Amino acid sequence: ASTCEIVFPVASSLAKQVHAQVVKSNVEADDVLFTGLVDSDVKSGRVDYARRVFDMMLEKNVVCSTSMISGYMNQGSVEEAEYIFKRTQEKDVVVYNAMIEGYSKSLETAQRALEVYIDMLQLNYGPAISTFASIIGACSMLSAFEIGQQVQAQLMNTQFFTDINGKCFYRHVLKMWKNRGRKKSF
Repeated sequence: ASTCEIVFPVASSLAKQVHAQVVKSNVEADDVLFTGLVDSDVKSGRVDYARRVFDMMLEKNVVCSTSMISGYMNQGSVEEAEYIFKRTQEKDVVVYNAMIEGYSKSLETAQRALEVYIDMLQLNYGPAISTFASIIGACSMLSAFEIGQQVQAQLMNTQFFTDINGKCFYRHVLKMWKNRGRKKSF
């Protein structure tokens, strides 16, 4: 067994124990502790436990909101992710990316990835490299060649263009160009 295979179950077990102790002890609300618990529970695939902690928080911070959105999107619980996103008071590029990435993984929701991307740009949030990768992936999935070209042109005008070395990004761009003949109108 690899070290990773051994460490993850131990860490997950420890996170469960800490979570249980916090709930049993009725610990005073602490953003750092709750943020750690939410993140740990989501990464362990226990989004329902994360949600309980999240709901106990008096002030939901963007880090917890982003974790919850990612967890829900990974489970396919799009409506729950949207609920958290809509109620996130102070959004940043990371929380937008969580929605965009989640939406871009499915043909049924890929169009929404584009809509959230446009909203993000209109609110003057600058996209990150992961934003571009997710959006081009959504364009590829939708066979939305013209939109993908526009996004690619936006990327070429950023500092990211010279820094790109991610295979995932190039895979999405190549797939988008390959799907050019199967374009859809929006």
